[in-house]
Amino acid sequence: ASVALNAGIPETAGCRTVNRQCSSGLQAIADVAAAIRAGYYEVGVAAGVETMSHNSMQPPKNFVVSDSMKRFRSGRGCLLPMGITSENVAAKYGVTRREQDEFAMLSHQRAAQAKTRFLAEITPVSCDQKNTNTGKVARILATVDDGVRPQTTMESLAKLRPVFSKKGSTLLVTPLSSPMARQLA
Repeated sequence: ASVALNAGIPETAGCRTVNRQCSSGLQAIADVAAAIRAGYYEVGVAAGVETMSHNSMQPPKNFVVSDSMKRFRSGRGCLLPMGITSENVAAKYGVTRREQDEFAMLSHQRAAQAKTRFLAEITPVSCDQKNTNTGKVARILATVDDGVRPQTTMESLAKLRPVFSKKGSTLLVTPLSSPMARQLA
């Protein structure tokens, strides 16, 4: 809701939050499109905000799995972290670490080439940014996706260790142009 209010959407407008971790933005778009198609409203705004860097990736200490969830295999599958799912999919379909790294590198190159194409579609957002070295907070105007790393190479990606399984092939964000990839390199 704070994102909507900061974007200037009035408090009288309906709002809801979608938390799908790596696919929140896509789910928001699908939900708005479905609601418009169903006639619930004529115009909607869909936005995704993901801050996985603030997520410990561990269940809370008081996390309890219900008996009904334990009983059904499909229910237990919902508890599988997305990173482990990526490892399982890569293994099932024979997607190698090299192929994932090639895709990641290409993704960053394409994003860099397209950077100026979408400037008219990006609404600048004023926000606070903390300098990780000094701890100082400065007000900035975010106008572009700062996660694009056009200098990404196969060599720089090869230095990154798999995150979800020691013998795995997937990195935290291998196929994505993401600020998290910048933090890992």
